[in-house]
Amino acid sequence: MELTDDEQKRYDSYVNRARSYSQTRQWYECGHAFLLARIKRVPEVRGAWLEQGVAVHAVIEDFEKGGRKLSEDQLRTKYQERYSGMINASLDKQPNPDMWFNSGPYKGLPNDIERRYQVGQEQVASYLRWTQDHPEQRIWKDAVEIRFDLELEGVTVLGYIDQVVTHEKKKGQGVRDVKTGLKPTEHTQLELYTLALNELYDAGVEWGDYWLGKTGRTSRPIPMSPDRSKFIEWFGKMDAGVKAGDFRPNPGESCARCPVQMSCEYRVDA
Repeated sequence: MELTDDEQKRYDSYVNRARSYSQTRQWYECGHAFLLARIKRVPEVRGAWLEQGVAVHAVIEDFEKGGRKLSEDQLRTKYQERYSGMINASLDKQPNPDMWFNSGPYKGLPNDIERRYQVGQEQVASYLRWTQDHPEQRIWKDAVEIRFDLELEGVTVLGYIDQVVTHEKKKGQGVRDVKTGLKPTEHTQLELYTLALNELYDAGVEWGDYWLGKTGRTSRPIPMSPDRSKFIEWFGKMDAGVKAGDFRPNPGESCARCPVQMSCEYRVDA
């Protein structure tokens, strides 16, 4: 593995830093993408869904931390400001239209960027309506955007949890993740959050779900009984791999949506 001096410094910092769900998932999906994005920091193809997702999360966080007192107009304005600020900063860094992902029939720059300015507003408005329709579901002990540092056999796992909620008709607390895109098909992230909440905060989490921006409602609840040994193995293998400089390519269908595809010698074109 040949690295420049700056890349070597970044690699050295990654050797002993805390791991996260997103880091680890990326390493398993394609180690070479991990290397290009995080160590070499090559130019990335951007997708406006990232700014949309971050802005929606931020507005929902403000809404919940403020006691659900913001009006729909206030939520829309907050989204407009956050999304526009992030998009403008991203465009300053990457003004090339060819370096923005398209989304279905929408060309990334400018069509998808403009479209998501409206989509995000509708999502924060639908979150407000959902809370009004479901007063039986509340935030547990102000548990919004909770940081955790979980020790798993010598590997520190760092993360932030969107929400912990109570439900009048359900036993125990629930862990909730806000998703502005597709509903996940597997629930490793929720299981990890449950493990962290119950070990570090004695939260009594027994179920989890997603609030889905695309539908404006929550998914069906999923029983949570995380296996600690599974996560010790999952994070441990990734941690050892990074320390060993193991960044294996895994070309396939995922290349089409890989942000570092333009710099990847292993890329498979659709």
